[in-house]
Amino acid sequence: MQILRYLPTLLAFLCLFSGCKTYKIQKSLDKQLVKNQKLKHNFSGLALYDATNEKMIYKHNAERYFIPASNTKIYTFYTALNTLGDSVPGIEYIIQNDTLTFWATGAPDFLNIYFEKERDQVLEFLKSRKEVLVFAERPYEDPASGYGWAWDDYNDYYSAERSAFPIYGNVVHFEKDSGSALLQVIPSLMADSLTLGEPRKYPYVQRKQFANQFEYYFQDSDAYNNEVPMILDTKLTLELLKDTLQKEIYQTQFDSSFLMHPVKSVFSIHTDTLLQRMMQPSDNFLAEQTIILSSHLQLGRLTTSDMIQYTLDSLLADLPDRPRWVDGSGLSRYNLFSPRTTVHVFHKLYHQIEEDRLFNMLAVGGKSGTLKNWYGADEPYVFGKTGTLSNNHSVSGYLKTKSGKTLIFSFMHNNYMVYSSAIKREMEKIFIYLRDNY
Repeated sequence: MQILRYLPTLLAFLCLFSGCKTYKIQKSLDKQLVKNQKLKHNFSGLALYDATNEKMIYKHNAERYFIPASNTKIYTFYTALNTLGDSVPGIEYIIQNDTLTFWATGAPDFLNIYFEKERDQVLEFLKSRKEVLVFAERPYEDPASGYGWAWDDYNDYYSAERSAFPIYGNVVHFEKDSGSALLQVIPSLMADSLTLGEPRKYPYVQRKQFANQFEYYFQDSDAYNNEVPMILDTKLTLELLKDTLQKEIYQTQFDSSFLMHPVKSVFSIHTDTLLQRMMQPSDNFLAEQTIILSSHLQLGRLTTSDMIQYTLDSLLADLPDRPRWVDGSGLSRYNLFSPRTTVHVFHKLYHQIEEDRLFNMLAVGGKSGTLKNWYGADEPYVFGKTGTLSNNHSVSGYLKTKSGKTLIFSFMHNNYMVYSSAIKREMEKIFIYLRDNY
């Protein structure tokens, strides 16, 4: 009985040295998340891992599957960092006598306006060559639009079609200044496909669903800046190449016999530049093409589905919950991932990539990308990736605490009926609490 007198003291002592802080954190998170009336109507999950002490400190529905939206890009990001080298191979080619035959790798940066600050190495290379240029058409083995994509998003930039050899990012860029009647069209070749449409309340460009025919309407006072996806087939590819290079381009089918000759590559942008643009503003097209590019390098073919399968079977064979993963970007609602699986991937990256380099490619709370307007502080403390579809929002990444620890988290929400800002406000309270108290 004597030991009972000292039991409270003993328990307090053990608590102090064996996880009392973690227990306190867990109880507080239960109150802020599980018992939060503002989140009671949606399905929420959180996995929280202490990367400094290498332990999971909180789980709520962490093993459940959620629609990840653009959190899917985290898996594309991991795939790219484990398959691409320092730079992106823009094209491959062989030279036979006076003929240079080149073909696609899936690289998305050729004539892409979002990389206009970078030297377009492929453009300069093709312009400078004196040989006869032959474009070898190489098949992309999956549909141009991913499984589970919304068909009525075809006119929006975020649903640009996938292809073997993207040009101009597979979109037409339209820009007009207020007070001007001049509409700038890039590529200029597509200006001939424009016709005047019916007046609407707002300026617009609308493509026909199955043809590169665009209707538009503006008033001179309107300003407009937008990208509309185009349908890129072999005929248009050749026309755009000829128009841009101002030289004749011939066409043939890619043949495996080409690989019997010495194959060379023209490298374009740095891989980190591509991935930063993919991750920070959450560019769907770049994510899709990055998977295709990885497939070229790893499998020797241009296929999204087989590259995803390869990644799951080899690069990510140790995931705690095997996901349903169908595209590179997260546009598809068929994707299903669990919070603890995403934490697992970020944990692998944390030990694989130097921290400054890793965080530089991610969105930063209050500072850059899709986190620019949320989770800000004088000293940035949230680094990661968002994912948003209607009624679904997730944030996953790294959280730096004031005590100097690094937490890896995946916070996922599905099936809510409020504005996503309401969900973000509740998450921000939890992030601030963790930053200040762990």
